[in-house]
Amino acid sequence: MPQDTGKPQKRRCVLVALAGQTPAIVTETLWALEQQQAVQIDEIRAITTNRGSAALVRELLGDNGKFKSYCRDYDVAPGRIAFSEKNIHVLLDAQGSPLEDIRSSHDNRAAADQIYAFIKRWAARQDEILFCSAAGGRKTLGIYLAMAIMLCGRAEDRLLHVLVAVQFESGVREFFYPPCAEKHYQCF
Repeated sequence: MPQDTGKPQKRRCVLVALAGQTPAIVTETLWALEQQQAVQIDEIRAITTNRGSAALVRELLGDNGKFKSYCRDYDVAPGRIAFSEKNIHVLLDAQGSPLEDIRSSHDNRAAADQIYAFIKRWAARQDEILFCSAAGGRKTLGIYLAMAIMLCGRAEDRLLHVLVAVQFESGVREFFYPPCAEKHYQCF
């Protein structure tokens, strides 16, 4: 049994991000929270499809991934933010197989149920605060995430959406976060 030191325990800050075919939303949101809002993220959990998972692994993870680049560029100590393949939660279809994409009403129902279950379970953890980004993935996934956090979230949990400066909204495929000292986002 842990000893009570009389000091309040620091609660872990968890970024919950929906991610589709544009994994940059994860690093864009991480940047906005840490650099603009001064929220020190301890873990990233991505909710996605099988195709989205492959894109996350390909573009963000590994030695040449943009997540590692972000950590290096912003002096984040290795391992301070937990984010690996085990933090990627792939949505399943009604038969329990990974969803490739959300294309039918059955896929939508399965995704809604799972997003609700994830948020309900994670919001029950008293040692964590959730920062839920509705910016990535299909629009319906953002709606499901918003509903789940409204139903299960606590007063300290947050639902947010990152707005990127207009010059980076489209056509800049290699943009994952601003270089140090630049301001391109607003986090709401």
